[in-house]
Amino acid sequence: MLPIRPVRKLQSYEEHLDFYRYSTAAVTRRAQSPYPHMRKRAASFPYAKEADIEAAERFAVALAKVLAAAATLKGLAEQLADPAASQALNRRAVDNGSPGIVEVKANPGAPVDTYTLEVRRLAAAQVSRTAYFAPDAPTTVRYGMNRLVLATRHENKELQWLAGEGMSHKAALTWLKNSINAASPMVRALMEKDPETGRIRLVLEAAVTGADGAFFLQDLEGNIASATGLLVKDQPASDAQFRINGEEWHFTPGNQVELPSLGLGLQLLAVTTEPAEFTVAPDWAHIRGKLLQLNAAMDVLEERLAQSADYLNPRFLRELNRIREPFPAEDELRESGHLAEIAALLTGEQGLIPSLSALIEEMESVPAEELLNRDNSRYKRYANYLASREWYSQLPHQGLLLNRFL
Repeated sequence: MLPIRPVRKLQSYEEHLDFYRYSTAAVTRRAQSPYPHMRKRAASFPYAKEADIEAAERFAVALAKVLAAAATLKGLAEQLADPAASQALNRRAVDNGSPGIVEVKANPGAPVDTYTLEVRRLAAAQVSRTAYFAPDAPTTVRYGMNRLVLATRHENKELQWLAGEGMSHKAALTWLKNSINAASPMVRALMEKDPETGRIRLVLEAAVTGADGAFFLQDLEGNIASATGLLVKDQPASDAQFRINGEEWHFTPGNQVELPSLGLGLQLLAVTTEPAEFTVAPDWAHIRGKLLQLNAAMDVLEERLAQSADYLNPRFLRELNRIREPFPAEDELRESGHLAEIAALLTGEQGLIPSLSALIEEMESVPAEELLNRDNSRYKRYANYLASREWYSQLPHQGLLLNRFL
């Protein structure tokens, strides 16, 4: 017999089955006894000739298979009915007509619509570069004390350097690089080298994009900032500027934008010359995949019920067929394009999922005997056997007395 203890509500049936097997074996031993009085006692047992332990095992195996298929179907139905934003019916796909302008991610539940996007400016980090200098050539920075201020939107830092006579460009730029990196995390300084000429230059870049990352240098004493060319901004700091569907302009310090009200995430890639367009639609590939899984699970449960029609109560198969009748078949699911209709069929008050959940809950909660086909002749013999225990004994543990006297 297959192990069926993990399946809910079968424990009492197994107890009956174990008792039935034991009692039937006892009757069989007595019927084969060489002693006439023992054979007579075995023949006196009302259902000794009808006892069939194999039928009882088939009842139990059929129940186990049906309830296992029902549990799988219930799991899929609960996934589709999950009210969380990640449920299958809320999944969205994007048809982007301008992939070079923007990358779009639609969050679950995003409104289904077509959008236009205009990008007037991308967010940028400020960049300032010195001229290229021969590394070992004498610096043009003034000999003696040089003081300058590095200003950001958050703080001002004063830097000092005592330039020695005959110091090289490399020494001046290296001091600037190290001093700026130590002074503020808002500005990154690095040295670049021209691979062809061997000349070097210093590059300062804001650590973040947007206007908040702007910085500037000013000489307080000496000329180190002006002599190296750092007073000129090669790329000014700027916020991104864009708008959706011709509405008000939005400004953001980065090019990665979240729009919670629309359920959209945008990665701005380029400035537009004309409005870009993209469409948010249900993720039909994912939705159809889940619905086909649900259909397949219903097929399995229907097949298990049909295969066990001789043993199991036929009303469960009739109820399953009634529930799934209005639900589209597999080929129709591939053509379905109306989310509201599918949602109503699945999760409406009389929809597939609530009806399936109620049916499976009933199958899992009723006593095992309620799942059996009471019109089956073998079941009737089994039921008669159960009733005979009470006829033989009124004790709570009826089987003990009955086994003792058989």
